[in-house]
Amino acid sequence: MEMTRRNFMAAAGVAAAAAVAAPVIANADQAAPAEEAPAEDAGAVRICISCNDLDRSRDFFCGQLEFTLVGEGILLEDVVEPLYGLPGKARYAMVKNEYQATVLQLIEFEAKSGECIRTDENHGYDPGYFDVAVRCDENYVVAKHLKKLGYTYYTEPYEYTAEWSGSTVSEAVLKGVDNVPTTMIMSISEPRPEFDGLFKNITDIALVISDVDRADLFWEGVLDMPKVYDEELEDGVVDPILGLPEGTHSRMIYYAGVNTPSVEALKFSVEGEQVTTAVPENAGIFALGYPVADLDATLQKARDNGFEVVAEPVESVIAVFGHVRSAMVTGPDGMLAEIFQKL
Repeated sequence: MEMTRRNFMAAAGVAAAAAVAAPVIANADQAAPAEEAPAEDAGAVRICISCNDLDRSRDFFCGQLEFTLVGEGILLEDVVEPLYGLPGKARYAMVKNEYQATVLQLIEFEAKSGECIRTDENHGYDPGYFDVAVRCDENYVVAKHLKKLGYTYYTEPYEYTAEWSGSTVSEAVLKGVDNVPTTMIMSISEPRPEFDGLFKNITDIALVISDVDRADLFWEGVLDMPKVYDEELEDGVVDPILGLPEGTHSRMIYYAGVNTPSVEALKFSVEGEQVTTAVPENAGIFALGYPVADLDATLQKARDNGFEVVAEPVESVIAVFGHVRSAMVTGPDGMLAEIFQKL
């Protein structure tokens, strides 16, 4: 069912059921990619989110945020243990929008801890992965609906003028399933984008860094993602969104991909504590996945620049991407990156 402002409230549950009704299956024994990512796609094509309950997470993204289920499967022990450092198997689902190549890979590991990466003890300025941001047409309508379903917000809809774009927007940060911060950005000033439903593309993946030089070295130097924006922000403009202390100075950097959302790196004058819980067994965003043409050469670049390869290359077959060879690298501030090459 196509989502519109008028039928969103009644149809959210129906859309979730429809999205799950006809999945494309691919697992370790069945090399059947549902939808291949074009060769020219680059940047963060996978957002890896560990889940305490895969079905609940999938139904949230498909039923409430208008993502579509494009593939699902099982990762066997010979992939999970060497790549993710956990015993047992894992179930996963791939969900995406129709505007970009990027998929959310929702994974439920048998060896899950039951804990969440982000808790109420974390701060918005703590280095690590922060959120997935999606473009929304009606922030206030969506907020009212999701609150009726029992969801809460880290940040209620907040209006400001973004100096980096010149647009006035409403931005809200939802406490999603497993406490995953899900930011919804609504354009207020004209021209406003056209929507078929209530949601559109992923605008960016936000993360917090402690060292800009290290971030440049990783995203520009290792992953060849050009830096397209790097500016100090007006004091106070993002403070209410991230809960920053008064007087915090903020710097925003964008590293661009191709047909994928930008990686938005935020550097603050206040020092936070690294989010060390962002590991596969805990629920939340634990890695971004980047395709490369030559995995071995990219891993060597990572090593040469002081980044640790924590999982050596492993071959697997995953939905959407097919036969791949993947490795895990620890990037800036301990953030994991799954770097892979299509075979």
